[in-house]
Amino acid sequence: MDKSTVRSRAKLVWAIILIACCLRSPITGVGPLVSTIQGDLALGSTAAGLLTTIPLLAFAVTSAVVGPLSARLGAGRTMTLSLALLVLGILCRSWCGTAGLFIGTVAVGAGIGINNVLLPGIVKSEFPDRIGPMTGLYSTFMAGFATVSGGVSVPI
Repeated sequence: MDKSTVRSRAKLVWAIILIACCLRSPITGVGPLVSTIQGDLALGSTAAGLLTTIPLLAFAVTSAVVGPLSARLGAGRTMTLSLALLVLGILCRSWCGTAGLFIGTVAVGAGIGINNVLLPGIVKSEFPDRIGPMTGLYSTFMAGFATVSGGVSVPI
């Protein structure tokens, strides 16, 4: 492999790691804060419970449309758009009041759901000789950042 190929693959590995860091942490940070969010925004128990349920429903819905969407736009473009959706969802949840909390939670769930489907395919196509180690690598970062997010959300 020449230097530019090695450099490109290294950048892709880092991109996969960074994406993996974002695939659970926006959700796991909410659980420990539900009672605080509920009190601050005067949410009922049902509404507060939806904050942890909506992302899972969004995963299910978006998983069904990723294939056709990716076929039309390409995996890279679809992933980029879903990461933008994830960022917008996080910002909306943080800055747009009660309605923004729920709209942003849907966007976060959709962005994560799309990436959940695309990331293994990208690993398989770009690292066919390293599927196991690459999957282990991004799974470790995904789980590690989920743990950190859940652990630091209350103190922060």
